[in-house]
Amino acid sequence: MPTILTLTMNPSIDVSAAVERVVPEDKLRCQDGIVNLTGR
Repeated sequence: MPTILTLTMNPSIDVSAAVERVVPEDKLRCQDGIVNLTGR
């Protein structure tokens, strides 16, 4: 029986941002996020 090799791509985009403080039940305003292009 012949061997079959498959390659599965798993691209992902991680976006993170920071805020000055976290307040319950209030909108969190942040600057532009940091975008990391990974393939984990």
